Amino acid sequence: MEIIDELVKTLKNFKIQMPDDLIEKLRNLIIENSIIVEPAIKLSVIKEDADDNKFLEV
Repeated sequence: MEIIDELVKTLKNFKIQMPDDLIEKLRNLIIENSIIVEPAIKLSVIKEDADDNKFLEV
């Protein structure tokens, strides 16, 4: 869910503002159509923005 949370955060802070209800609908749509997984291993490959490692882990 970290990736979905980061997407929501990015959409809320995007230059072109989106209504909160639209962001929530998109979030729910993604969750309903996704398979939520937990990474088997933690990576530390991306040094510039360590939070982005989660995209490689899945």
